[in-house]
Amino acid sequence: MNFLIEEEILTPRQFGYRKKHNTIHGVLNLTEEIKSVLDNKKVCSALFIDLKGAFDTIDINITLEKLEHYGIRGLALSLFKSYLTNRKQYIQHGDVKSILLEILCGVPQGSVLGPLLFIIYVNDLSDSTTCSTSLYADDAAFLESANTVSELEYKFNQEVIEILDWMNANKLTLNYSKTKCMLFSRKTRDMNSIKIVIDSNLIECVTTFTYLGVIIDEKLNWNAHVKYLISKLSQANGAIYKLRERVSRKTLISIYNSLEGSHLNYGVLICGSTKECILKKCLKIKSYGR
Repeated sequence: MNFLIEEEILTPRQFGYRKKHNTIHGVLNLTEEIKSVLDNKKVCSALFIDLKGAFDTIDINITLEKLEHYGIRGLALSLFKSYLTNRKQYIQHGDVKSILLEILCGVPQGSVLGPLLFIIYVNDLSDSTTCSTSLYADDAAFLESANTVSELEYKFNQEVIEILDWMNANKLTLNYSKTKCMLFSRKTRDMNSIKIVIDSNLIECVTTFTYLGVIIDEKLNWNAHVKYLISKLSQANGAIYKLRERVSRKTLISIYNSLEGSHLNYGVLICGSTKECILKKCLKIKSYGR
């Protein structure tokens, strides 16, 4: 990791499994770019892709080639090769065992190196397209902008061809049912679905999408995320109310921090500046739990 940092190998668009990077940075990177596009009186669309079994399907040979490409060679590369290759697995059900088969793809489950090897594997994904990219491990969002919706639709459909080519070259598969797109525009007349087709699959255009734990809506007013918070806070207040006479104040505070505070604090940098009339609904629920 020190080598990757010193040589500035990892793309700045990757916010996962890196020191001083977290999910909120990934959401901020995406939403601030959307706001910038809208402030310039353009339209934009985000494509949120979902990979099938991402950590389990990365090709071992391609992984080793990428490590060598980035400068991990000689003895270091031999250690990685020894670590990744010649692993075998079997399935057991009751007293019955399957035959041993060699693992040809994926990184060892639960390993410290697993996440690092994965972000190295997808490091050049952002280079495959001119779209603005935001990555958090296997969560990827692409953003394209244009002057009109029709122009945007054409540009994005050209870019997804390049993204799909990268996927095919790296033997990764999209989960089309979970891959979504969203259109952003200041003009009400533009708020129609945008048609993005990937390998003959029409991608569903949605009005809200949960990206890295924050619900993004097409108007960026955070109304959907606040509604989600109200639901969580209401449930937590009910639990705290029932326990208020049975446990100590210290315990109640711990329960509050776990059930309410964690939800309120997460994403506050992003949605905390929403309209007062929207935020008041959330704060009103919170006040009941005091």
